[in-house]
Amino acid sequence: MWEKTTQLKEARNVPVLDGQNFPLWNIMMDVELTARGVCEICYSELQPDANATTTRNWNRINGKEVHLILRRVHPNLLISLVDGVTEKNAKALWNEINGKYASHTFINRGRTWFR
Repeated sequence: MWEKTTQLKEARNVPVLDGQNFPLWNIMMDVELTARGVCEICYSELQPDANATTTRNWNRINGKEVHLILRRVHPNLLISLVDGVTEKNAKALWNEINGKYASHTFINRGRTWFR
């Protein structure tokens, strides 16, 4: 039982983002975040209005999302992705990763397809 719980915590079914595997990583990370019920912050616009319970819930979910995402990014990429904002905000981190890797990956896939 311990191994199964540990495996779930580490999201081992999501490949480590290495800069070349963004399409697969993106799909698998989205599935993982959705399955854990914590995907709403990556797709939301802003932190909710100040309300003690809402803020506490947002912080809890945000922390889980940041943790899960960063655990599946190669250490060599972390230095270019993580700063004072992205290390504390899942939406900012998600946007940073998508901005750096989504366009390059899809352009390269198009080039391969047209050969």
